[in-house]
Parts: sequence; C-alpha cells; structure tokens
Amino acid sequence: MSAKATQRQPDFPHHMPFKRACALSGFSYTTLRDAHFRGALAVVRVGRSWYLAEAELRRFIDANTVRHA
Repeated sequence: MSAKATQRQPDFPHHMPFKRACALSGFSYTTLRDAHFRGALAVVRVGRSWYLAEAELRRFIDANTVRHA
C-alpha cells in the first residue's frame, strides 16, 4: 500500500477547541462567543466544551472582511 493511500483525510472537517480558534484568529473569546450567539458563527458543543471548524472560522473572517476600493 502506498503512503498516500494510508494517509487518508477524514470525512469530517477539522475542529479545534474554541480557545485555540481565538488564539489563531486574534479575536478575543468574547468576540467569537458573541458572534456565535448572534448566529454568525456555528460551533459544536460537546458537554461544556466548544469546538469550531477551521472552515467555519475562515468563512466568518472572509464574511466580515471589509475591502475598500
């Protein structure tokens, strides 16, 4: 079996702990938490822990990026 065949990507998006998403994005915990409560950011809750898909974080940043001509 080739190395490529054994390194199959998972069929679900990569999720990271919410605090890690805050650290990577540079947004505060309360900023992202408030975005979630407004419905602008989807999270996965497992018990008391929150997880955020990498693609969701990218989508949120792209949707809220303002570009001036």
